[in-house]
Amino acid sequence: MFRLFGQRGAKMRAQRKPLLESALFPWILGAALTLFLTLLVTANLSAPSISYRVGDVAMGDIKAPQDMRVVDALAADAARQKARDAVMPHYDIDPKLRGTIEGRLGAAFAFIQKKLTEQRAAVRNRLLEERAGKGKAILAESLVYAEVFRSPSFQTSEETFGKSTGAPLRPALADWLREERYASWIRDDMRKLVRAALVRDIVSDRRLYAAHSAKGIVVRDIRTGNRVSLPPSSRPLELREAEAFMLKEAGRLGLRAPAEVLPLLAGRAAQLIQPTLTFNNQATVEAQKEAAAKVPLVSLFIKRGEMIVREGALITEGHRAKLLSLERLSRQERILDNLLGTGLIVLLLLSLAWACSNAYGLSILKEPKSLLLFVLLFAVQAALIKLGVVT
Repeated sequence: MFRLFGQRGAKMRAQRKPLLESALFPWILGAALTLFLTLLVTANLSAPSISYRVGDVAMGDIKAPQDMRVVDALAADAARQKARDAVMPHYDIDPKLRGTIEGRLGAAFAFIQKKLTEQRAAVRNRLLEERAGKGKAILAESLVYAEVFRSPSFQTSEETFGKSTGAPLRPALADWLREERYASWIRDDMRKLVRAALVRDIVSDRRLYAAHSAKGIVVRDIRTGNRVSLPPSSRPLELREAEAFMLKEAGRLGLRAPAEVLPLLAGRAAQLIQPTLTFNNQATVEAQKEAAAKVPLVSLFIKRGEMIVREGALITEGHRAKLLSLERLSRQERILDNLLGTGLIVLLLLSLAWACSNAYGLSILKEPKSLLLFVLLFAVQAALIKLGVVT
């Protein structure tokens, strides 16, 4: 194994040897050292930054040193804001919400009617058995229902019915529903009230909708994702107004419920109502971002010698944008000048050092290995000096 490693090491040394003994090796080493020292010297050199802020007073005239194109940040921001303002608010509409609400209403009544029928039969049979032992065969239905309504099991069913229709039942409404035995015509009356409200689209905030619709809105069907159009005469109803609206419409709907119960029934139906037309803030913001991103950059062309800001003038956002562009241009030119100038000086000094070493016959620079070691030590020393100066 040791022999194998020795053979590999000898082969690698044999491959490096031609490069060290090549006539190009000093030139390659000199070019690398020149590049290293140039980058080392110019690493922290930069153009002075613009010290003016918005509202400062210019201490002197500032002119464009050459033809330059400047990004007009103010105009670009104004154009982006204009594009954002032009985006119409996005709304979502659910055309099938009425069917969903009517389905919930029907399911709630079907549930309570089933529980009422089951518990009525069970209570009736139990009471008949008790009365048969006492020689009484007649049983009034009012007694059966009173017993059912007192049972914890049916009261739990009523709580479930209340949650299914929006909120716990008010005692007055619960008493009336029990008197009517949760009849199907009550469900039909509530369905008519719900339909009357949902014919007018429901919104959460009518003022917000009015402000948006005055500008124009984009409506998307949440079921299909397609854009839809609202009729010009559309006047959505605010959610909090649904109960009063249904109570107002109750007279023309031909309801069977007595007048004194209508407020309770309308209040219960209002618990089922949800907005059919909702403002989609996220979709609106995303559309605004897309519109702003499509706005091209606005730039100004400034001729050489053109006045950017006069002495004594207040610095505005427009002035500062131009000064920052001037700073970036100066920094780029300064970096390029520093690199070229420093590189030429370093190359000249290294060339003089090499010429002197050859003239005086310095043996340390004639051996390739010694030359490589000298360059490495010189580069490390220069880096340490630079680090000490910077810190």
